[in-house]
Amino acid sequence: MVKRLALLFLAIIAFPVSAEVIAQVDRTEIYDDEPLNLTIRVSPVADLPQADLNALNSLFDIEQQFRQERRQIINGNRVSFVDYQFRLQPKETGTVTIPSFRIGNSQSQPILIRVLDSTQRQDGLADDAVLLTATVDQRDPFVDQPIILTVELAYKIQFRSGELSSFDPEQFETRLLDEGRSTRQINGTTYNLFRRVIELTPKQAGLFSLPDIRLTAEYPNQALGRYQRFSRKAETGSIQVRAIPQTYPAGAYWLPLTGLFLSDNLQNTNSLMTGEHLDWQLKLEADGTPAENLPPILAQIEEQLPPTVRLYRNPPVMEDGQRRESVALSFTEAGTVTLPDIRIPWWNVETDQLAWAHLPARTFNIQPDTSAAQTQEPQTEQSQDAARPTTTNMTDPEQPSSIIWISLTLLSTMGWLFTLIIWWMQSTRHRRYREKPDTGKQDVTSATVSAQYQTYLTLKRRFGDLPDVSSEETDLLNKLEEKVMAGCGEEPADRKTERLLQRIAKQQTVQKGANGSDYELYPVQR
Repeated sequence: MVKRLALLFLAIIAFPVSAEVIAQVDRTEIYDDEPLNLTIRVSPVADLPQADLNALNSLFDIEQQFRQERRQIINGNRVSFVDYQFRLQPKETGTVTIPSFRIGNSQSQPILIRVLDSTQRQDGLADDAVLLTATVDQRDPFVDQPIILTVELAYKIQFRSGELSSFDPEQFETRLLDEGRSTRQINGTTYNLFRRVIELTPKQAGLFSLPDIRLTAEYPNQALGRYQRFSRKAETGSIQVRAIPQTYPAGAYWLPLTGLFLSDNLQNTNSLMTGEHLDWQLKLEADGTPAENLPPILAQIEEQLPPTVRLYRNPPVMEDGQRRESVALSFTEAGTVTLPDIRIPWWNVETDQLAWAHLPARTFNIQPDTSAAQTQEPQTEQSQDAARPTTTNMTDPEQPSSIIWISLTLLSTMGWLFTLIIWWMQSTRHRRYREKPDTGKQDVTSATVSAQYQTYLTLKRRFGDLPDVSSEETDLLNKLEEKVMAGCGEEPADRKTERLLQRIAKQQTVQKGANGSDYELYPVQR
């Protein structure tokens, strides 16, 4: 007997207690602009199946969702349940069925909801009291060709809680271009006007139906003595999106436009010296697409540049349908260099034909840097002129004004001596900045990257090519030039590059003699 009671007890506790699932709504007939409240009670507490929630979401937009658990004692028994509350917005008109929710062996009953078209609601307003329109400027655009949707709401009554439906169709990228309020005269009556301009960019080819624009609001109904709900609808129609034409160049940026213009600031033929930097300004201007959609201007020719051409670019500036690129060009060898022409394809949507934005080839005549030879000529003439006063004959007794000439000679000699003393004093003063007294080595003091670069150019002009420079040291000099062209001239100087310039200056001065003269690598701050 005891064994039978034990088996019966085990059977009772092992048998699953069936759940109870009940679904209720606050009404079964609504307009498509009105919300519906749904409550699902599950006892004991359990989670709703995700598959049932997905089925509900396919018919309604779930605007809000709450969960509340409760526990009560009924007739001495502890009971627990959970309420799931949903605020739903219907997606379509007609008869819609709220699906059943199943938990274990229990399920709720399906509920039929009748959804009415809100534009058919009787509101007592005149037909011209509120006017809602939606217009599209293009019905057959290409893929990635922006079109403009303009929504206008004109009204001559007071209303509250006005809300325009959201507009975010699939297969389109949307961007708000403008939104504002004004007034307008329509048939001799002044209307308040709300205007919204939206840019639509199709991403796929095909036929697409755009969602309607809906207005829902409440106006004061004097006859009823309360606010009454009303709705208006504007149809946007369908859009036939065309694919990219097969005649468009494969792999090129797809640009469906009404115009594309390419220009720069250079001549067809340009002249400059080796090491000199040339500022190259390029501009690509489009009609029919934002500047962010335009391709890099130099993408076609960068891989074709010869190794003797160095190109430094700044980040592009994009605004008002323009892409502007600023580039610095530098040539390391003398000769003639031709940069190829630039051709950017685009599709003319007005003529439905392929077109090209073209920039002709640019030729550069590169001359060797002769500034060092030119700076030595005035020094030779000066030395010759300085020797001329010593040829004056001061010993001829037959000169009537020999005393005057002797006086002038003495004054000239004293002037030269005075000049020599000043030169010696300044040379000694400068040497204190360039040499260490205890070692005799050059002590170059550089404050910025720009100062180091000026020293590098001075050495090249004075001695020409710099021998005995390793590949690692060449990389240092190249990085120095890149820093200057990138606008980092005011940054602190690099000590490793500084020691390299000191060694080159000392080595070249010893090898070539430098005419026995000394010079400052960096200007001394006085």
